[in-house]
Amino acid sequence: GRDYLRELYFQIAEELGLSFFPAVPAGINTSIQERDGAAFRFVLTLTNETQEVRIMVPRQSMLTGYMVEETLVMEPFAVEVLALQ
Repeated sequence: GRDYLRELYFQIAEELGLSFFPAVPAGINTSIQERDGAAFRFVLTLTNETQEVRIMVPRQSMLTGYMVEETLVMEPFAVEVLALQ
């Protein structure tokens, strides 16, 4: 249903290089890296302040194994890697 279509649209957007973050705060840098058929979103905090980044599609953190549901809390100068597939 509706959740399937939402997931499909965001997956297509990611494959086209579009962000699945509705708005990335100043001081946050994101990029997509692909290797051996797997894709990952790297998120970096470039400031000394904690940042909150809203995401549209739940993703698994490759660093902790936990699912990030709606908000990714980034500590100062932190790095996160989210699986896209």
